[in-house]
Amino acid sequence: MDKDKHNDAGNDNDTNSKVKVDVDTARVRARRNKPTRKIFDWISKPCPQDLTPFQKLILDADWDKSPLGPISTWPIQLKQMVLLVVQDHSPAVVFWGDHNAMIYNEHFRPMVGNKHPALQGQDPYLGLPEVWERFDELLATQRETGETILERNDCMASSKKHTSTGS
Repeated sequence: MDKDKHNDAGNDNDTNSKVKVDVDTARVRARRNKPTRKIFDWISKPCPQDLTPFQKLILDADWDKSPLGPISTWPIQLKQMVLLVVQDHSPAVVFWGDHNAMIYNEHFRPMVGNKHPALQGQDPYLGLPEVWERFDELLATQRETGETILERNDCMASSKKHTSTGS
């Protein structure tokens, strides 16, 4: 008899758990169906119409002249990193490949000053020789440890002249 009560109690708990899970799943689905942006993957074809000026600038860049080549040839990992970095509200940059070709977001743009937009997708060793030694140290550490790098309050001397157009 005690066995039956125990089994019944277990069944009630299982039923209650299932109901709770179903309710929680419904809430999660409701939240997921309310996007904060119309589209996250603005790199894919066809190109969405509601791009920011900075996203348009990245798509319109002549990537054939960069170490990365055309966007259509980029590995999915690079595309995903670019999508994440561009959405970041802090200055952020991806260094990719043997030439450390850099793709930075709009919040990083003031740090490169008048070298924007020409620096986008280029080798920073050539484009930022005045600060590259510091970046090179950071990247060497990252490659050794595999850790993400987050620098706060780091000074980076560069030419700060830039326009206020956001691109």
